[in-house]
Amino acid sequence: MDVLVTETKAPVFLVLTSYDPILWNVQLAPGAEIDGILVSAYEGGAIANGVSEKRTGFMGFDRAPNRSCRLKGRGKPVPSSVRIAGAKDLNPEFAPTLYKARWDQDYQDGRKYFAVDLARKFGKDPDWILTDSKGESFQAVLVGPVPNTPFKQQPITKLQIPSYVAPYWGTRKAAFKYFKMD
Repeated sequence: MDVLVTETKAPVFLVLTSYDPILWNVQLAPGAEIDGILVSAYEGGAIANGVSEKRTGFMGFDRAPNRSCRLKGRGKPVPSSVRIAGAKDLNPEFAPTLYKARWDQDYQDGRKYFAVDLARKFGKDPDWILTDSKGESFQAVLVGPVPNTPFKQQPITKLQIPSYVAPYWGTRKAAFKYFKMD
């Protein structure tokens, strides 16, 4: 799903929700900025051309620790012990030595994000809500005014998939393949 951001008056915080797995391809018009992105989906999701990992949140995946699609900042980070257990389920020979310190830091950063940063993002009603494509499917989402002149779509240079999604698709490579990024 292409998300075309043309709003230039202020940075945009995107909340992208779905039930089905979607690759959200964020495209920025000249002068548009993204403040942060939150993806909430039951079956999984990924972001192409997103923002810094510190300004990105994923929540509500099937088989994830919080297991439900809900907003209001009630998600929770994944402890490194859960990530290690998931990795060992996929590969019994997995040695967590190279990952544990980074995953512990991810957990601490996630605790702050869900407890403080994300909670600050709620309180203002959204400017745009799309809930029904009237029996069809959405081809793209426009966030902001229709641009006066077309802008060139950027190629996908960055793909973000939450670490605990790998068990859903089997492996990270399988997740990339699912989104036709192999």
